[in-house]
Amino acid sequence: VFEEEIELAELVAQVIPGLDAANAEKHLAISVDMGGAPTLVRSRRRALRAILSNLASNAVKFTERGAVHIAIRGLPSATLADEIEIEVSDTGPGIDPELLDAALEPWRQLSASSARRYRGIGLGLTVVRRNVEALAASLDIQTSRGQGSRFTVRVPIGQ
Repeated sequence: VFEEEIELAELVAQVIPGLDAANAEKHLAISVDMGGAPTLVRSRRRALRAILSNLASNAVKFTERGAVHIAIRGLPSATLADEIEIEVSDTGPGIDPELLDAALEPWRQLSASSARRYRGIGLGLTVVRRNVEALAASLDIQTSRGQGSRFTVRVPIGQ
């Protein structure tokens, strides 16, 4: 069910102030690339915003130096519906592949020290996963310890 028409640039603009606040002392390079993204899509605004906001916020939170990059692209698919791809990548510590499933579970911090070091209760990726499922989207995670992470969500859209 596609609920409403969404201007993608406006959706990104709603998320950026929170990233800037979290980035105030870190001075990470935060970039956004919307080349190839449709201007308007039909989808669930709250779900799309939750996905983008949680992925980008986590990227800023866990990255101490370097960059966070957000890319949104339109993709023609083999099915009748078109898709958009939301990609958030960072130069942070990455996630040990053996711990990736645990990172997607609610209320989980990957270690006791991360619960103290990084504020939060461990729901960010759970929120992403649940909204991905609600949108019949897909989530691909490429990450390794010490090498950063790339989260790619493909969302079917109406136009």
